[in-house]
Amino acid sequence: MGGSGITASSNDPFARDLFSLLMEGYYDYVQAKISLCPDTEKKGCERALELIDEARTLMSNRNGTQEEGESGLKKLSTSTLVLPWGHKVFTEEEMRAQDEDIHRMLDNQKNEAAASMGL
Repeated sequence: MGGSGITASSNDPFARDLFSLLMEGYYDYVQAKISLCPDTEKKGCERALELIDEARTLMSNRNGTQEEGESGLKKLSTSTLVLPWGHKVFTEEEMRAQDEDIHRMLDNQKNEAAASMGL
């Protein structure tokens, strides 16, 4: 078995779980951004969510084939292209602002989860 990095057909449960968490975060991020998309861009965002969900299903199958894993990666890659910001080149300042937005959103989710658990 050659190659390196996390692959969709990886037998390493840690790698698979990590990838699953990353995809869940990506899905949540796109879902949160949909509310900010103008109506003309909503279809692309909704299609991206469908592709992410399909990729997540294909790639989380522990008994999946190499072809299914590759199909999942292709769907994931395509999901980035159908997003309104998928073709945009961001400046360093814009990337920093996006990072801050993401961290703020994740902090809010953590706080809400902790509050719902009574912590």
